[in-house]
Amino acid sequence: MLNVALPTLVRDLHATSHQLQWIVDAYALAYGGLVLVGGSLADRVGRNVPIAVIGLLCAIPLVPDSKNPAAARPDLAGSALSITGLGLVLWAIIEAPVYGWSSALVIGVGIGGLAVLACFARWERVSSHPMLNLRFFRARSFSAPIASLGLAMFGLVGALFVLTQFLQFNLAYSPLAAGVRMLPIAAGIAVMAPLSSVAVRKAGTKLTIAAGLLVIAGGLWQTSQATASWTFVSVLPGMILAGAGAGLVIPAVSGSVMNSLPRAHTGVGSATNGVFIQVGGALGVAVIGSLRPPGTRTG
Repeated sequence: MLNVALPTLVRDLHATSHQLQWIVDAYALAYGGLVLVGGSLADRVGRNVPIAVIGLLCAIPLVPDSKNPAAARPDLAGSALSITGLGLVLWAIIEAPVYGWSSALVIGVGIGGLAVLACFARWERVSSHPMLNLRFFRARSFSAPIASLGLAMFGLVGALFVLTQFLQFNLAYSPLAAGVRMLPIAAGIAVMAPLSSVAVRKAGTKLTIAAGLLVIAGGLWQTSQATASWTFVSVLPGMILAGAGAGLVIPAVSGSVMNSLPRAHTGVGSATNGVFIQVGGALGVAVIGSLRPPGTRTG
């Protein structure tokens, strides 16, 4: 809904390109920074307990509880370092078109963000109670799918950021009409996601994720050829392909990540999966959005 509303923010509130990027990425940054904290807390105090009263009443008698009895205290320093580092890097990418890519401020903030992230990695390596155990990344069944997920979301969310503006600025659709025309992406995910587990059983996780990434790449390549003369039907095949590829990748990655970790660490594992979804998407919006100001036409 937020992506569909972006052109309206441009027309009514005169939002600039980097302001639109911050509007989208603010959620991803907060989510990505805090979800690891939530995952580590789940490992410490137990898990799926929802705020909703009905969900709570159902969860207590029906959902099997699990927790890590040896879980350490929350890693507040790691949380602060991860949020700060990601925030600085995103700021540098989003604001670069405003200040210039060669600006000392942009370069300094970007390097500072990378330095803070390096400190985060160092802290997690030596901390007695790390928020994210970096040893998990030594397992290829964990690190490779996680990296693939980040790349997939980089392209998919970045494309959504541009496509919603293309539909409204170039094709003159209303926000509602544009939102309806984004449904083929969701349909592609909904159709292919149940088939992902079948593909994993038949061909394995590696080939399933690779196939999904290729399908996403094909869809993004097709939509990237859009010109001012294109219609919605012209970009429709690419949208369907991108959604179908995501439907293959996301469940396969989640299954591989969760199966590669001990049960006591599944909270952090699930959170790491969520972080790479949000961070990959945030970087996609930041990088792809910085290449085209709002309201400009394709071609």
